[in-house]
Amino acid sequence: MTLIRLRSGIYSVDGCQPRPCNNLVLAVHPYYQFDPDSLVFMSKPRFSEGKTGDPEYIAKFENLVKSASELVTFEEASRVPSTAERYRRIGVHRGYFIKTKEDSPQPVENEGGRLVEVPWDDVFDFLRVFEVPLREPIRLVGGYYNIYFVGTNVGCLNALECKIRGESLPAEVLKEITF
Repeated sequence: MTLIRLRSGIYSVDGCQPRPCNNLVLAVHPYYQFDPDSLVFMSKPRFSEGKTGDPEYIAKFENLVKSASELVTFEEASRVPSTAERYRRIGVHRGYFIKTKEDSPQPVENEGGRLVEVPWDDVFDFLRVFEVPLREPIRLVGGYYNIYFVGTNVGCLNALECKIRGESLPAEVLKEITF
């Protein structure tokens, strides 16, 4: 599957520019714990038990993305091709990818063989194109969410939620589709 660069770190699956919608889903590292070709569990959960590795999570996630008006996936730069291919195999032929650092939602772009951070303001400008008056909140899914380590709340989805809410964008974490 060929991805078309819209701007630094942001890619379109089908080449379309974003447009306003009422049903935006942001996914963060949605297949992190799974081999993209076989659903084989790749490693033990780092800090939590429960939904990580759960086929129910995968089914709920894939049903949601198939029904979303628009899908934006924050994915590690090295995993974007396999996640895009996984989407294609389940029938999702549209959407956008924002390349991220490994183990972080921080947007990046590959420049000359190294990853360079993309300013969050560029990402927020992109996400605001989807806004319409009185729309539903942006639905956030993926992992890691509500992971506690040494007294702090960490995780890629936690970090993205804080960034989104810090920009006063309406957001709702679908906790049943997190790990």
